[in-house]
Amino acid sequence: AGLTQNTVPPSLRMGYARLLEQRQRLVEATEQMRLALAQQPDLPQGWLSYGALMVELHRPAEAEPALRRALADLPNDEARSAALADLCWQLLSQAAEQRGDARAAADALARIPAERATLAVRGRQAALAARAGQWPEARRLLRDAPAADSPTPRDRLLAEVQLLRGERRWEEAHALLSAALAASPDDASLVYEQAMLVERLGRLDEMETLLRRVIAARPDDAQAYNALGYSLAERGLRLDEAGTLIRRALALAAGDPYIVDSLGWLEFRMGRLEEAERLLRRAWGSRPHPEVAAHLGEVLWTQGRRDEAVAIWREGLRSGSDTDSLLETLRRLKAPLP
Repeated sequence: AGLTQNTVPPSLRMGYARLLEQRQRLVEATEQMRLALAQQPDLPQGWLSYGALMVELHRPAEAEPALRRALADLPNDEARSAALADLCWQLLSQAAEQRGDARAAADALARIPAERATLAVRGRQAALAARAGQWPEARRLLRDAPAADSPTPRDRLLAEVQLLRGERRWEEAHALLSAALAASPDDASLVYEQAMLVERLGRLDEMETLLRRVIAARPDDAQAYNALGYSLAERGLRLDEAGTLIRRALALAAGDPYIVDSLGWLEFRMGRLEEAERLLRRAWGSRPHPEVAAHLGEVLWTQGRRDEAVAIWREGLRSGSDTDSLLETLRRLKAPLP
């Protein structure tokens, strides 16, 4: 309760916000940052942190003024100032893209000097090029363009896989990863990425085999346990085993809203609607995401609370770009588009 009072020092409130952010409780982190900045508008890196969270939550209208304020408040240290400015421009590019302004997104990236462009910057440039249909340029940026952080060939390959996934070019991404895995069959990160790709291709038995390889290699990998448990729950298979896997994931990554979402969806599959709603509201309150909206809305829809479901779905469509699952839910339930 004390953290809602203005007597709390802004620096302490900001530290608490960063802890919440690490635990993926983004909505709560945002509120603590907002209160800290209201108390002390010149809090070092405060506007940058707030703007970054707004980008993460797909709120570009709030992100952009915060990030421009961060640019205006850069520290005097030249090297540190340059690094923070580059980060601000990357985030401003994302915010512009979120509101559909590709030109402004490209212009923001162009403010970063070529000699300071990291692989992350090249990845953003490649994504914009791909969305403009310029695939040769997109690939050149990821495969050959200089990058200040000296990425390895593996780093570049994973960046290209992410680009292909973002553009829903599943088969191409799968082929790229298959070649990499042939050379490095024990690379658990590559195996996990391949598992996520074969899921998109509908090859769910293969996905399960790959995820079990990841778990055998990395028994503390919360995301692998969660992905496998959720896959079983989604298909209505071996629900007791799904629960064991998801709870193991939650023990490894306490409070992770995506894992809480998986547990809520499992409860729904098992017919326990009240517990499903409780868990899904918790996940939604921590990390609003279209897939969580799809699940929570379906629980409410099944309970006959259709106006509430539509309201959640409407928010979900505004809260992120990965809306495939939500749109599929609306089609399957023959629900009105919010």
